[in-house]
Amino acid sequence: MTAQRKAVAPDIVVRARNDYLAKKPVRQISAETGLSTGLLYAVLAGERGPNPLPAIPRRRAVVGTKARELPGGRAALVARLWSTADRQVREIEKRLRRGEQEPTERERDARVLAALVRTLRDLNAFDEATKAAGAVMDSNENDDMPTDIDEFRNELARRIHAFVDGRIGPRLPADAEPQDE
Repeated sequence: MTAQRKAVAPDIVVRARNDYLAKKPVRQISAETGLSTGLLYAVLAGERGPNPLPAIPRRRAVVGTKARELPGGRAALVARLWSTADRQVREIEKRLRRGEQEPTERERDARVLAALVRTLRDLNAFDEATKAAGAVMDSNENDDMPTDIDEFRNELARRIHAFVDGRIGPRLPADAEPQDE
């Protein structure tokens, strides 16, 4: 059974190609012609229409574009990986219970399980490292913040003076310093 290609009316093909050449946005062309984005690009490539048409080069390169970031960051990714691993293990267990697998299928499942075990071990290590880092951050979060900023400044100035005095000897009092003449 072969998939049939959706026929596109010749007037729609001409209109879509002319609009694209006229620098209309792809979304607008799709909305006005009723073509999906994929079908529009097939029309532009000359793959759809009544006659073979020359391909129209795309306005921008699609290869190398950055994929959109999934919501939730790393923690959400780890959760999705756990969920995927769980689902895969359940499917393998169902196949094993039926007992109607060929040796090659059992071998494939064994390889998949080995990969899942490695993945789960790495995910567990990641979870532990994240928890440990979070605990360290929580315990040290406010340790360095002084309660009295003026006291902090005075102590800092005292330490700086002690450091400088230790390197060059004691400082002269302000009234005993030599004056430039």
